[in-house]
Amino acid sequence: IEAVTRRILGIKSADPKAKVLVFSSWNDVLDVLEHAFAANDITYIRMKGGRKSHVAISEFRGQQVGGRGHKMQKSEPKFIQVLLLLVQHGANGLNLLEAQHVILVEPLLNPAVEAQAISRVHRIGQDKRTLFHRFIVKNTVEESIYKLNRSRNSSGFVGNTKNQDQPVLTLKDVESLFATAPSRVPKTDEDKTKSESLRYLPPSVAAAIAAERRLKENLTA
Repeated sequence: IEAVTRRILGIKSADPKAKVLVFSSWNDVLDVLEHAFAANDITYIRMKGGRKSHVAISEFRGQQVGGRGHKMQKSEPKFIQVLLLLVQHGANGLNLLEAQHVILVEPLLNPAVEAQAISRVHRIGQDKRTLFHRFIVKNTVEESIYKLNRSRNSSGFVGNTKNQDQPVLTLKDVESLFATAPSRVPKTDEDKTKSESLRYLPPSVAAAIAAERRLKENLTA
């Protein structure tokens, strides 16, 4: 959250009129970002989907929506720098050429969805330089997702052309996301035997067996 806020403050410092789209997969993350932006004097509006989506988009563009849904240009429109939106609500079908920056708070399993988010601002009619900012938390599953996306072709994630939000992942791909660091050298021969018996099993199976062994040890202790 701090890193995203600092990045936007940096953008604001370099160009006070630059507009930013902030995408996240989680409503809770957007809730926290709202507090961070308010505390740092970053003007924002949030698109929550549904019928009122056009209201948030119009205000982000500097327009005012009348009582009957008609757009009216303000004499002095309020400047809103950031539009907060969920990936599933705003990554497809929007034209937001007013923005020059796209921030993705967390990596996505499907690169096609990332491409759609970027395409909200980087499309025909855009006459300004656009930048895409990706944030990844170190030493978490987010790093694994990012590495998996880079190691595979985007086309390999698309199950069919009609629904590009459904990625195709193999069991090996899923296991690689939750791969753990190698364990330390066992201290005793008994520990060594147990470790070797689990070493070549899938992580989920090994974890279940290890948990069962610990439970039995606790019951017999």
